Amino acid sequence: MNFVAVYQDFSLSLIDYINSKEPYDTMMEYRQLFDAPGVFDGLVNVLIQEFRKKPMRPHLADRKARMEVID
Repeated sequence: MNFVAVYQDFSLSLIDYINSKEPYDTMMEYRQLFDAPGVFDGLVNVLIQEFRKKPMRPHLADRKARMEVID
């Protein structure tokens, strides 16, 4: 798996997490927070850096577990 695919997968997980927040007001607060590209990209980069550490963080490889880490 190349870096772009991993980055895209982690980005989609973060977007899914933001869209899953209830109630609607909470989701909108998250959207406003992550509206700045630097904040969104920064969090995704931190997750990827943790994923790449040795030994590999298997809990970040699983999409469901990744959502819990983001939470």
